[in-house]
Amino acid sequence: MTRYPQTIMHLSGGLRAEFPSNGNFNIWPIPGYGGFQINNMPEGQYFAEIEKFGLSWIGIDEIDQMDSLSIRIWTDFTYGYIPKISESRVADSVSAHCSGISYAYKLDGKEVQADLAEKISFHLRASSIRLRDISDSYGKQLEYACNKNMKSYHDFTNLEVDNLILSAHSFLMEICALRDYISLISSEFIFGIKRQQYMRKLADELRKNSINHNLKSIIVNATDDNSDDPWLYHLTEYRNYITHYAPLYHASQSQNMKILDLQHPYDHEMIAVTYRIPWNVKDKGENRRECDLLLRFHQLLIMMQKLCLETAFSTGIQPQYLNIGPHDIIGMEMI
Repeated sequence: MTRYPQTIMHLSGGLRAEFPSNGNFNIWPIPGYGGFQINNMPEGQYFAEIEKFGLSWIGIDEIDQMDSLSIRIWTDFTYGYIPKISESRVADSVSAHCSGISYAYKLDGKEVQADLAEKISFHLRASSIRLRDISDSYGKQLEYACNKNMKSYHDFTNLEVDNLILSAHSFLMEICALRDYISLISSEFIFGIKRQQYMRKLADELRKNSINHNLKSIIVNATDDNSDDPWLYHLTEYRNYITHYAPLYHASQSQNMKILDLQHPYDHEMIAVTYRIPWNVKDKGENRRECDLLLRFHQLLIMMQKLCLETAFSTGIQPQYLNIGPHDIIGMEMI
């Protein structure tokens, strides 16, 4: 059984990397080898090194022992913040910022706002964990492909792909719950209008309203399918598809994993895996544009983090934090 480092970086395509130690940087798995090492890398250049492979970083996974339990601590690469292993990351995450807003509301005796802000924090964190599960499935598929010495553009499927789709469904349900809690708190306590439970209805109400607010512009544009980046509209259509039509794999033309060659400046063959889904599930025929599921959902999570931060800033509330000990760290899971 392959033994991975205790602290690993999740990359796109199912690849993994170990943070530099003594100037060495490890990437795996690759066909025919466990992985390979880049020696004498200057500190702080590993993110640029990843880009040489055409890869994106998804998050950091730490596995540790605490009170005889194996604990998994996940930190995604959140909007505006690239975590470092050497520092406490809890207070720097977007979900923790929203939790701090919730605690500040509680201190001020505003229980309704506190409850909504805490739900936003929870579902943002849950969305991140579900993204990690998707990345886990990618990693298993890539290791399988490397062990079988599969070649680029080979299509394959197996029962584990079902877990990938289930994790994708869970991600969509969590992030859309988050979306609607943002609608609830922003409609009543930021815009001062009738409480709107659903983001689509809030956007419709804002279009009719003369409110001048940056958060309004973000919501209206993101829900408009004719805007430059209608990411909230696309997110909603993904959720509507799995809720009212069919499992997400029906939207994929091949319904299989695919293998891609990676071009890079080193003397090792490298491959990545991808599961293709439509950029917009409503597009058909010549208008259909496909993308990688993991990267697409990671992008949607980052956009949601931006929206959460803008919502938090719009409350005008300064976050307040409890003293957090090692047993209280958000995101710890027993594995």
